[in-house]
Amino acid sequence: MQPLNSVAFVKTFKTGSSTLAGILARYGYERNLSFALPKSEMFLSHTPFNPKTSKLLSMPVPPGFHILNNHAIFNKSGFQEVMRPETKYITLLRDPIKTFYSLIAYFHLLKHYNFTGDIFSPDFPMKSFLDIVSITHTHRTGLIHNGQMFSLGFTRTQSNDEDAVPRKTRAGPRIGSCFDE
Repeated sequence: MQPLNSVAFVKTFKTGSSTLAGILARYGYERNLSFALPKSEMFLSHTPFNPKTSKLLSMPVPPGFHILNNHAIFNKSGFQEVMRPETKYITLLRDPIKTFYSLIAYFHLLKHYNFTGDIFSPDFPMKSFLDIVSITHTHRTGLIHNGQMFSLGFTRTQSNDEDAVPRKTRAGPRIGSCFDE
């Protein structure tokens, strides 16, 4: 079996993607592979990836980068412009409910919106919390809607459409295995 040396990893929020990105970074570093790196921060794009408008540190030397493992909103044609032809596209997905709670904890959203109590309690005012989050449009609250689908290039409307997920994922990264958390 040939080693896989060209990978575009579509990072998804709060799924363990930073751990896998670190593994890919070490793998690439030890093999002297090229990386699609951002100029600053950890994001290559906040909109569907386009090399011309992205935050790429530099354009690749043909035939393309070996590894993309920073946050970039998936856009297959944009990725293909900077990646090698043999690139495999991968991602991590997590139960959206677990991701939802993880995002709330990670971004301290209860405190941010002045809510107290146990979010898992039946007495927690979840509807009030969601109402406030839904009218606040920030990067953080956008991820609560469904950050995994956002990373995969879905619009908010598409991520609410049951048929859009299977249609779009046929053209994107494949779900090869499922692991228990």
